Amino acid sequence: MQNQKIRTTLILDKNIIKQIKRVALEKETTQTEIIKDYLQKGLNNENILKNQIETMQFDSSTINLGKTKDKHEFEDMIGMISKDANAMELKRKGQGRGV
Repeated sequence: MQNQKIRTTLILDKNIIKQIKRVALEKETTQTEIIKDYLQKGLNNENILKNQIETMQFDSSTINLGKTKDKHEFEDMIGMISKDANAMELKRKGQGRGV
């Protein structure tokens, strides 16, 4: 299935338009292609940052070394995290329960 395209209007600063025109000329492509590529890269970066933030929140809420009482408690936490990570990996691959 081909991506459906929609025509839209953007209101941009003059200096941004000048830069887009310059880049399009340098790359021998259209302004539309430059804008589309830059928007896609920005959205991809946004998703990467969102995933990194979610991972950091998971790590900080799951492992808090300052609150572990002893080595065994820490090892138990690591074991639980490993089991959860393995279960998530299996589910993602379609091999876990409920898939």
